[in-house]
Amino acid sequence: MTPLQLLNATQGRDIPGYTKLLDKETAEYGLALYHDDLNNLYVGLSGTRPTVRDWLRNAQFTTDAGYHYGAEKEAWDMLSILRPYIAQYTPSIIHIGGHSQGGAVAVILAEILKQERPSVAAVVCTFGALPAHALDQPVGDISVRNYVNRADPMAWVPWSMLGLKYAGKVIKLGPSVLCPDPEAHTPSSYRKALS
Repeated sequence: MTPLQLLNATQGRDIPGYTKLLDKETAEYGLALYHDDLNNLYVGLSGTRPTVRDWLRNAQFTTDAGYHYGAEKEAWDMLSILRPYIAQYTPSIIHIGGHSQGGAVAVILAEILKQERPSVAAVVCTFGALPAHALDQPVGDISVRNYVNRADPMAWVPWSMLGLKYAGKVIKLGPSVLCPDPEAHTPSSYRKALS
């Protein structure tokens, strides 16, 4: 699955060649799950949904472990939904894509999965994500690519002052700008930059 397809997965879109496994969870939790003929799993996590629960989780910063508290709590919630599918499909690779809040959750979810199943490779792509924790490298053997649109307001937040850093590689998209543009944070803006 390409980064563009993973971005589409964060929105629960149908992706040719991949079987969608979840529907209700996509609407309720912003979680989409797919698999391919090789039994690899592909997880898409949406950004903040317009609920009080999501906004309160966004406002909860680091824990004693150094994670973004709201994202860590969300990752554990997602894992409880994913465990039966991981047991059923026994994937060798789990690809996780996340937009905005979903990107922070994706990194932490991959780290937790890696601790539970060390033999499963974890590959993460984030799009306009808030940083997940206080480390600049992910915990464990995880590949993380953070796509950041230069005009995205998330790229302008002084995250390090809040004790948060991007884990893995940061890939900047689009031209340099003088000020942020809220439209640059939308999935459609990232879709356009990746096309």
